[in-house]
Order: sequence, then structure tokens, then C-alpha cells
Amino acid sequence: MTCFALAAQGDVVAIGSDDGKIRLWNLSANKVVRTIPATKKNFIGGVAFAPDGKHIAFHADNELVGLWDIESGKDLGRCPQEVAVIDQICFSPSGGLVGVASDSVGFVWDTNSGKTWKSEQPVRSLAFSPDGKTIALGFNTVRLAEASSGRSIREFGKVEGQVVSLGFSSDGAQLLAVDALCRGTTARLIGVASGEETLIGEKIPSDRAGAAYAPDGKTIVVSDGMASLTFWDVSTAKSIGTIKGVDRSTSTLIFTPDGNRLLTGHNSEIGDILIWDTASNTQPEKSSPE
Repeated sequence: MTCFALAAQGDVVAIGSDDGKIRLWNLSANKVVRTIPATKKNFIGGVAFAPDGKHIAFHADNELVGLWDIESGKDLGRCPQEVAVIDQICFSPSGGLVGVASDSVGFVWDTNSGKTWKSEQPVRSLAFSPDGKTIALGFNTVRLAEASSGRSIREFGKVEGQVVSLGFSSDGAQLLAVDALCRGTTARLIGVASGEETLIGEKIPSDRAGAAYAPDGKTIVVSDGMASLTFWDVSTAKSIGTIKGVDRSTSTLIFTPDGNRLLTGHNSEIGDILIWDTASNTQPEKSSPE
């Protein structure tokens, strides 16, 4: 496994691999239900589901970002912007735009018109707002821009390292930003309207940390690079639980839509996915198939 993404419906995981294939894994049945031959020889560097679960955007090494129709099994087109290493790929809420961060370059691809706009400033991470009108772009600042045009709206103060992860709260009022620095990574909440910041916990002694909102927007989970996940209450910024035994390099954290389970990557020989029960903070109930 090289990357993974969860469909918004919460029932299927897309798993990219180094054999050029994307496997669709049904969580309930615990088996692969479809294999997509995305490329003949290159590894899959990034994958994302469209909000309706019918399309997949993906990137294979040395190829253009592509759009795949799951039902028909057809390649629907390629983004004209050349990319190298993928840092992030995601759809807008409408499914019409695909945001890509690649080797400090950020751009948005309109899959309907085929056109793209490219950020004039470096980009390491990005996230669309819940209404799809705004995109947050992270590097050594956090910048808000119009999702359709790239026109800058607002920029927040500098961070110490680089913003490697961004996520909007469900109401769009806050941004969750991970400021990664090898001597101390921080996760912080940023008020979109005010720009005010709240640090979540202490500095993390690793630059491989990740963070994510729970679907209800009331809880945040943060990985610490030390084999632990900590859950934080958004309103109080206090710790409310911890999971031990996760992979130290885990930075991709994905909640199921009901918030009851959390998917994390595991850096084993085969590279699998662990699924945690968030109510009891227990060990994985199952992992992805080989």
C-alpha cells in the first residue's frame, strides 16, 4: 500500500499500491471488490474519492493526475498540469474541482472544463471549505483563496515550519493546521474570520504528525509520532482519550462518517490499514487484506 482514501459514504476504501493498481476494499465484507488498472507500471502516489463515490482522482509516478469512473471503468481524462511527487489530492464538495499539492506546487483542476489555476506561492497542503467556495493553502503561512479562480482572500501569520495538513471544521468556521518541524510540531485551530489561534496540546517531537476533525466537528485526533493518537475536545482544547500502538509514521487519519471508527496507515512489509474503535479506543478490529 502506498496511499488510501475513504469514500464519503464510509463503505469503501481505495488502496493505491506500487503495482499500478487501485484496489477497492469493502469495509463490511472485508474484501477487495474491484481492482482498477490505473497504470501499467508506475506506483500510485495519491488517490481521492469524489464526494458521490462514483469517481476517483489518482496520481501515478511520472504521469498526469487522472480521473477514473468506477462504474464504467473508464479513464475520464488527465489534468494538463505536470506533477512529480504528490503531497495531497482532494475533491471539492461539489466534485467538480480537484486540488493537488505536489512538491511545493499547488493547483486546482476543473474536471468539467479541463482548465487549471496554479498558486503563485508555494503550497504543501490544501483543503476546500464545506461550501466549496474557498480553498485553504498551506506552506509557511495559511492562505485563503477563491476555489474557482485562486484569487487570494486572506493570509494568516507565519508558522515555524511548514503546514503539512489542513482541514476545515464541519461549519467552516475553523481550520485545523499541522505545523511540522523536526524539533517540534504543533497542531493548531485557526479562526477563519478572526485569525485567532489555539494550540492543541504540547509540541510533538516529530515532523510526521497528523491531525483530523471528527465528522461532528467536536473532537480532533492528533498523532504524535510516538505510536500514540490523542483525542481533544474542540471547545476546551483538553485531552479526552488516547490510543496506543499506532504506527510511529502515521500521518493519514480518516474517520468513518459516523465517527465511530478511525482509519490509519501501518508501515508494515505489505503496508496495511488499521481500523480503531473510537468509542472504546481499542485495538484495530481488522486490517486491510494483503
